[in-house]
Amino acid sequence: MDLAKRNQRSVHIWAVKALLLLVSYNVPELNAKALPNCSYPAVYSFGDSLTDTGNSIAAFPDQFAQVELDPYGFEFPMHAADRYSDGKLPIDYLEFGVRGRPNYPWLRSIAGDFEYGTNFASAGGSSRNSTGWKPDHGFNTPFSLNAQVRWFERYTVRLLTYYYYKNSFGDSAVVQTTLPAENSLNQSLYMMYAGFQYYFFDLYEKKLTPGQGLDTVPDVVDAINTAIESLVGLYATEVLVVNLPPLGCIPSLLTLFSSQNSDEYDTYGYLKNINLISTTHNKILQDTVTDLRAKFTNVTFYLGNLHDVYIDILKSPESYNVTKPL
Repeated sequence: MDLAKRNQRSVHIWAVKALLLLVSYNVPELNAKALPNCSYPAVYSFGDSLTDTGNSIAAFPDQFAQVELDPYGFEFPMHAADRYSDGKLPIDYLEFGVRGRPNYPWLRSIAGDFEYGTNFASAGGSSRNSTGWKPDHGFNTPFSLNAQVRWFERYTVRLLTYYYYKNSFGDSAVVQTTLPAENSLNQSLYMMYAGFQYYFFDLYEKKLTPGQGLDTVPDVVDAINTAIESLVGLYATEVLVVNLPPLGCIPSLLTLFSSQNSDEYDTYGYLKNINLISTTHNKILQDTVTDLRAKFTNVTFYLGNLHDVYIDILKSPESYNVTKPL
C-alpha cells in the first residue's frame, strides 16, 4: 500500500474510534444501562470538506472534479463517493451506525435517499460568512454555515408543505421521493463539524500566518455558535458539536511551515504554533457548548472530542497498524 493509501487508511481508523467516543462522551459509566439511545429518525449535518458528501461537486463539477478521481472514493462501494476521502467520513460512520445508509447531500438530484436525513455541508465552505467569493477560484464555495442554515430552513418549509398535502389529499398528491418521518425534525440529531476549512486553506495558501490564524479563532467559533443557535431556533433539540484535529500534525502544513528551529516543534515533531490554533479553537468551542447548555436547557448538546483521538493515534500509531503517521 503506497503512502497516500496509508494516510487514507489512518483516516478510517481514527474516524471509527472517534465515533465510538462521540456517542459516549460525558456518559458517567460506559455500560449498557448508562449509554444513551443513539437511534435517531434522521441526521442533519453541517460543515466543510470533512463532512461534505457531495454538495460542492454538485454545484461546481469542474472546480471539484478531483473528488471523483483516485484515491477519493477508492474504497467506497460501487461509485466515486464525492467525498475528500477514499472511504467513509465521520458523518458516514455516524449515519451508518444510526440507519445503515449514507448521509446524502442536499444538492443531490439522482438516486438520493433522504428518509433518514440530509447533508448540508460544503467542501470549501467557511464557518464565517463568505465575502468576496469568486467562481472557479481555488478550494472555496459561497456555502458558508449561514448559507447552509438557510438551506435547512428552506428544506423544512418544503418538507412541511409535502406533509400538509399528504395529510390533506393522500399519498398520490405527494412527490414520489423518500421523506423523513413526519414530526421527526425535533427528534433528529444535528451534527456541526466546522472550522477546519477556514484555518487550513488560508494557512495552506499563505493568506494567514499562524499568528493571524490564532487571532481569528474567536470569530470562527462565534460563527459556529450563531449557526447552532439558528438550528436550535428552528427544530434542533439534540446537537453534536465536533472539535478539530490538530492542524500542526497535518502533513501538508508540516511541509509548508517546516523550520530548522527545533523549538518550533513539540517532542513528537509537530508544529506548536499551528497546533495552538486547534487547541485554542477547541477550548473556546468547549466553553461555547457549556454556555449553550446553560442557555438552552431543553436542548442536549454533545461535544465530540475528535482532537484527542487523532493525537492518540499519532502518539501510538503501532496500536492502529499505522506505520507512517506523517
